[in-house]
Amino acid sequence: MGYEPPYDVCFYPGKPFDKIFSVNIKKSVIASENKKYLRKRESWIYEGIVMTLIMLILALALYLFLDRVLKLNAQQNNFLLAITHELKTPVAGTKLAVQTAQRKITGEQQELGKLLRMADNNVSRLSRIIDNVLMATKVQSNHGLKFIIQDLVLEELIEDTLSELRDSLPETAVISTQYVPELLIRGDRELLQMALSNLIGNAVKYSSQGNEKIHIQTYVHKGRVAMSVSDNGSGIPEKERKNIFKMFYRMGDERTRSSSGTGLGLFLVEKLLRQHSAIISISDNQPNGTTFNLLFKERANV
Repeated sequence: MGYEPPYDVCFYPGKPFDKIFSVNIKKSVIASENKKYLRKRESWIYEGIVMTLIMLILALALYLFLDRVLKLNAQQNNFLLAITHELKTPVAGTKLAVQTAQRKITGEQQELGKLLRMADNNVSRLSRIIDNVLMATKVQSNHGLKFIIQDLVLEELIEDTLSELRDSLPETAVISTQYVPELLIRGDRELLQMALSNLIGNAVKYSSQGNEKIHIQTYVHKGRVAMSVSDNGSGIPEKERKNIFKMFYRMGDERTRSSSGTGLGLFLVEKLLRQHSAIISISDNQPNGTTFNLLFKERANV
């Protein structure tokens, strides 16, 4: 008759139906259902193959895209390294010419002397910007960053940095210092001076304009060498503190911000200190302003 053997169907006792029925299903119905199942299974297999191919294509496209991005990034870094090196030569030559002219000024040429000092300060500022861009590029790409590790007296390192900075600081800036003598750290003098120069310069920049008061202190914290740089500015909001060490980040709106800068200073400070296994943190200065605290890895022998 074309029927499969009967199937028993039982309804649960206590329900409206509590009898057992025998049901005969046609073979054609079973065959039709099998065909539907096979077609559905084939569809799932084809969809799986298609999705796998799509994922492989997307993965390949992503790999090629990332490879291109990395190559472009490498080209950009190489360009920045090349252009900053090229800029350093004419800037150094210009500074030398200005300083030579300054030495030849007579007592009757005071106005010319002021102009030359202004030119010398601007050339020095330009030189520091170029140095920051060059160092930021090296730090980002880890390309050509060389260390000459030596023992350094922290007090002498700070004083040398201040000596280089003084001509570029505003006349109203007052820097006070308080040292624990003979605190030793190990590191690269040039790189650490760059970090301190950016840190102190940043403190002056964001101090109260016309009344810039900076306090630098060395001390011992839990047996380790430490120092702090405090300003009397408006302070750094809590929500901004996690961002200020990011590359190119600057607080406020670029259109309304009065202080100049590239957003590289604190980025370099944090990166260069990390290279020396030092930690930098931020706290509020009292009654107003910000304090940057530096903790070095060296134990203090005091």
